[in-house]
Amino acid sequence: MSIESDRIGPMGDEEAALFRFLRFGRLPDRVLPAERVELVEVDPKRDVPEPVADPTGVWNFRYV
Repeated sequence: MSIESDRIGPMGDEEAALFRFLRFGRLPDRVLPAERVELVEVDPKRDVPEPVADPTGVWNFRYV
């Protein structure tokens, strides 16, 4: 028999918390604001790639 087949009424909060704990375990520790870092982009995102300088003026894909 499964646990659900023995049920008569809706699941209570404490019972739901127990099943959630058994399935997922303990939550990770909270990250404090002092432990967080601010991300700053240093280079602007480019939409097109920069051209490659070709000294001969001929496109040679093997050597680029």
